[in-house]
Amino acid sequence: ERLSVKEPSTRPHSSPAEPKPSKPKRQRSTTAEPPREEVKALCSHLRDLVVANGSKEPTRSAKNTWLVDARRLLDIDKRPVAEAHALIDWCQNDSFWKANVRCMDSFRRQYDALRLRAQAENGGRHLNSVQPPR
Repeated sequence: ERLSVKEPSTRPHSSPAEPKPSKPKRQRSTTAEPPREEVKALCSHLRDLVVANGSKEPTRSAKNTWLVDARRLLDIDKRPVAEAHALIDWCQNDSFWKANVRCMDSFRRQYDALRLRAQAENGGRHLNSVQPPR
């Protein structure tokens, strides 16, 4: 039986001692911006109704996540504040949706389904005209 000898490769290769070039890291702000009033109001509105429906109040770390999700709902998804408040009222009064929307993340993910269902039940009218509760 004959052993084959492998010819050395002519391709350049890096040695394990050479560090990989790294991408520049994005600098995070050392001071976090305080949440805007409309973001806090949206979170408080959902929290109050979820607790009133018998669910537990979110923990402190969950509240921070809620603030991020509410800000994304308004800033990235471009959802109107008044419509979001009206939709929170609607979903927390619906027997199916109040069991399935108990945090801001699920509210944001289900927003379109909630809006379409609420409009169907309201004769096709948009929820924009409903003022948020005070």
